[in-house]
Amino acid sequence: RWAMDWPDGTPKRLTKMEIGEHQPAWSPDGKTIAYATWSMDGGHIYKVSANGGTPTKITQTPAYYRNPVWSPNGQRIVMVRSGAQQFLEEVGGPFSGGPGAELVWISANGGPVTRIAPTEGRGNPHFRAGENDRIYFYSGSDGLLSTRWDGTDSKSHVKVTGGKMPGASQPMRASQVTMAPVGDQALAQVVNDLYVVTVPYVGGDTPTISVANPDNAAFPARKLTTIGGQFPAWSADGRKIHWSIGGCGYLEKSRIGQHASCRCRQQQIGRIEKR
Repeated sequence: RWAMDWPDGTPKRLTKMEIGEHQPAWSPDGKTIAYATWSMDGGHIYKVSANGGTPTKITQTPAYYRNPVWSPNGQRIVMVRSGAQQFLEEVGGPFSGGPGAELVWISANGGPVTRIAPTEGRGNPHFRAGENDRIYFYSGSDGLLSTRWDGTDSKSHVKVTGGKMPGASQPMRASQVTMAPVGDQALAQVVNDLYVVTVPYVGGDTPTISVANPDNAAFPARKLTTIGGQFPAWSADGRKIHWSIGGCGYLEKSRIGQHASCRCRQQQIGRIEKR
């Protein structure tokens, strides 16, 4: 795990583990980072100070954990869990949340893991600021969803589609939709392009927003990228979006209709590679 002060800090390694460390997640207060380790026998969820130090293992039983995310009050961590064989054999690859995967949570202080529900195609768990009682997910077939901690009271909020591939009868579905921590916007990824859409609060059927032509979308939408983007994430206040592509890191304002700027920091990757 590495961290740096944006935009001009020097990357600093936080841990010295000799095992793969993946999918870091900031705690709400910015003081701690949770992450998953993977090996052929499974792995664990660890946490470490944002200033570096000795990591603390918070799971008790090895498994393939992924997509850890903190609850807004910092008391729990939600993640996806699979057994080793299930992880390697899941339909669509080990990150698809296939038949053997489960949504689970654990106390941020460690302890037993509590099962929420089977993933059933859901992934990308996340929260909205101040909503400690609902977990948001994304499903390619069902769109942006949310449930309570016990998996009940499931709600469907929005679906996002893009254009059609040549010869296809149906538009492409977003591969990821993430609700903003604050406000009524969501970040959507369609293929390698990123969009911000306004999530309408309507009753009845789940609304679908097509971003094939954002200017003509049913609800306000805006395309953020010109050459694609990867690993998008909201800032804690919901006003900015971070993403990367190749050796560049980008930062852009998210407000619909507002002129936005982006910044590329290729030299940061160079600093890491020289170490």
